[in-house]
Amino acid sequence: MRSANMVMTMGGEVEPRGRSRSGQSGRSRGPSCRKRGIRPPRLSILLVMGVVVVLALEQRMVMALLTPRELLMSMRINHLRDQADIDDLDREGDLDCAADKRMDAITSAGGACVGDNKAALAAANECKWFGDYDYAVELVSCGGDNPFDGWVSNPTTRAVLLDQTYKDIGVARRSANGATYWVVILGTS
Repeated sequence: MRSANMVMTMGGEVEPRGRSRSGQSGRSRGPSCRKRGIRPPRLSILLVMGVVVVLALEQRMVMALLTPRELLMSMRINHLRDQADIDDLDREGDLDCAADKRMDAITSAGGACVGDNKAALAAANECKWFGDYDYAVELVSCGGDNPFDGWVSNPTTRAVLLDQTYKDIGVARRSANGATYWVVILGTS
């Protein structure tokens, strides 16, 4: 005699209801994705994850190449902005790349030691992976190891450093031709 709480298995054995080794439906697993005509998006997920990892590594490699003086320069600029209740600038590998490109142009033979905002914007957009920068401004110093104090004491460059339009920063520093060169690019995308 069978009870209402007992179930007959495929092998002819009687088991308590809900305790079958093969589960409630009599199957050990549900039908696979292939039998249902669905392909798991594993490859897509792996490709997206791979791109994210590469982008993160690229950004970290650029940040790892920065010298302590470059980091200190961006920290001092952000401290100045904090004192004026303005949002900090984010370090961007794209703008660091642009600052390096501009540094190459400035330190090359015959390069002028003058900020060129159009060239800075072009370099920033050349380095940017996605989208373009809307605005970029370049501050250049040739010959001084600490241009920050000069930039802050000059009303024009101080206004640039405190401009709320800019959200990102890139810094490059190089010793060449017996002098220390600095390029700071501020940008907004």
